[in-house]
Amino acid sequence: MSKKIIIGIIISIIIALGITYAWWSWNSTTNTDVSLVVDGINITYEDGDDITDIKLIPVSSKEKGVEDNTAVKKDISVSSNTNVYMNLNMNLEKFPDGLKDESLKWEIYKDNTLVNSGNFANYNQGDNILLLNSEKVSSNTSIYSLYIWIDGNMDNPNTMQNQDFKFVLNANATDSQPIDTSGANEPKLVDNMIPVMYNGENWVKADSSNTNNTYKWYAYQDKQWANAVLVSDTNRSTYLSAEAGTVIPESEVLAYYVWIPRYKYKVFNVAKTMGTDSYNAKTTGIDIVFEEGTASTGEINCNNYSFAAASSSATNETCSGTNGQYYTHPAFTFGDTELTGIWVGKFEISAPTDSSCYTNQSNANCETADLEPRTKPNVKSWRYNFVDSFEGA
Repeated sequence: MSKKIIIGIIISIIIALGITYAWWSWNSTTNTDVSLVVDGINITYEDGDDITDIKLIPVSSKEKGVEDNTAVKKDISVSSNTNVYMNLNMNLEKFPDGLKDESLKWEIYKDNTLVNSGNFANYNQGDNILLLNSEKVSSNTSIYSLYIWIDGNMDNPNTMQNQDFKFVLNANATDSQPIDTSGANEPKLVDNMIPVMYNGENWVKADSSNTNNTYKWYAYQDKQWANAVLVSDTNRSTYLSAEAGTVIPESEVLAYYVWIPRYKYKVFNVAKTMGTDSYNAKTTGIDIVFEEGTASTGEINCNNYSFAAASSSATNETCSGTNGQYYTHPAFTFGDTELTGIWVGKFEISAPTDSSCYTNQSNANCETADLEPRTKPNVKSWRYNFVDSFEGA
């Protein structure tokens, strides 16, 4: 296969191959040539020859494969002062369910440095996998290497045998770097939610498209998380239609929320052994990686925790895997639904007016669904109520 992306890079496609019997077959597929025009800059993505009927089996390492290089160059008419950012996607044009397993892996490298990785356990036919996100293209040539292989060091289910896998690599580019380059799933506002950002003095309405740097809504790579508020119905319609930068007074806010994008995290104590911290997470922080869409690319799996047994002195949750592997956080699985992210209240639940709910445990007025809960700063928590009452409020 010869995939050419004329933007000053080399794409190296490396596929792990078997030579005895087929576990699955990989086929590339041709694409019509695509011309990307970015503010007058002509960037050409060319498709080359196909590789067909490649037979693959489990291998011990991704290096045990075949390498196919394509050398390309940047248009010499492009100014060196012009920045270009590329996304590279892998579209799963043909992907049977039998291949949906964590032992089928991919990794992409830039000049021998790992930049992204994952597996195919939770993808479906037709899905796009984002290999490179807002990758800056320079005038210097870089080598990108994509590996796809069956990890023979893991259990490989028989369902992977005699399958056929076909994908297309697609590139797109822009001359302006997105504000958020973290790869986190974008926040999804629900009815009456208003995006906000703090400007150092006030909470103001943010740019919901997240393209305005002055009123940027989020930039997760800079630890600026997406926030939103609910406001009283008195001026709700006014704030919903207001321009970015409009101040939203504290007195109008009923609740503050923050968007937590779907992520996986590196496990440091999979066996729950007292005192274990395999990568010093306590002092350096837990290593998290945002996931795309509803993909679950973590290698670790855990059984469901039973709250009915929570009173037991021993935990009833067990996990497979080893320290240093990743676990997709279970908070993003709601029943049978996989979520791209969740909105979480920024502060503890508080009552709107009845201050006795903070002090008097016997106050029956607090055990009610008639008071509307709030999540606001600088107030005391609403105590002496039940979760089902909060849900009914």
